[in-house]
Amino acid sequence: MAHTAPVEWPSYNRTVTSERFVPLKEISVRTVQDLHILCSYDTKETTAFQTGLLQVNGALYWTTEHDTFSVDPNTCQEKWRAHEDFPSAFLPVSRGAAFLDGRLFRGTNAGQVVAYDATSGKRLWSTTIADPKRGELVSASPIAWNGLVFIGNSGGDVKGVKGRMYALDAVTGRVRWEFFLVPKQPGDPSFGPAPPGPGATPLSSWENDPEFPISGGGTWTSYSLDPKSGLIYVPGGNPSPDFVKDFRKGPNLYMDRSSFWMRAPVSTAATFSSSSAISTTGMSPGRQRSSAAATAMPSWRSRQRTDISM
Repeated sequence: MAHTAPVEWPSYNRTVTSERFVPLKEISVRTVQDLHILCSYDTKETTAFQTGLLQVNGALYWTTEHDTFSVDPNTCQEKWRAHEDFPSAFLPVSRGAAFLDGRLFRGTNAGQVVAYDATSGKRLWSTTIADPKRGELVSASPIAWNGLVFIGNSGGDVKGVKGRMYALDAVTGRVRWEFFLVPKQPGDPSFGPAPPGPGATPLSSWENDPEFPISGGGTWTSYSLDPKSGLIYVPGGNPSPDFVKDFRKGPNLYMDRSSFWMRAPVSTAATFSSSSAISTTGMSPGRQRSSAAATAMPSWRSRQRTDISM
């Protein structure tokens, strides 16, 4: 349905604060019966389709595991399509992109964060933050704010994989900081500097059986951020092994029965905390007791024909 003042949707949850509220009045109980398909676009792919649509500056953006799309929302004509060439993952998903200052950012299952020129689709930079050979993916939709791109790795249900959060420079792709959502130990792979100051995940909160290395805490959905305080809210995944608590005794910070937030200023400084309940603007964005979350995603494939209605 056409309208004179398009409402931009530059992030997975529209705003970094994740309200998902749309201030449109054209669609109502009276007019909903008039909705119809205006045009459609076929990706010509057979793959999982879990992306969130973005709309910015007269373009629709979305992602599949390997491709990023820009399409005219009024005609469904392709503006550009960018392809990343890498082997498909065991879970072939991408949950979307984020837009900031003319750039489009997304993660890939090759363990990278990629930035494109939002107008032309030109690849601007690529930064590695995960190792797919270990079972790590970058499937979440990032958020972008104040010159930074925030995203983490998924794969926390794989033995030995640890969830981490990253802040990357939106212009250069440089990793500004890396934070382990479960305790970092000697020998763990690292892709960037730790933030200065206190807040490292306490190793004493994990009393694991020697045969079960500390694992879990992957992030596979998007994030929320409070611009006033600079706090980013991270919906971390379950500790692992998720169903057999006896193998990982202790409170298992920052995953089991805790909330997690971090301060995300433009500088490299960052502070971190855990709490039993944290909420902002009416949200409860930090509950970490999610024992089946990372394993409940569908693994089937289907031919995707994307119908776009406006």
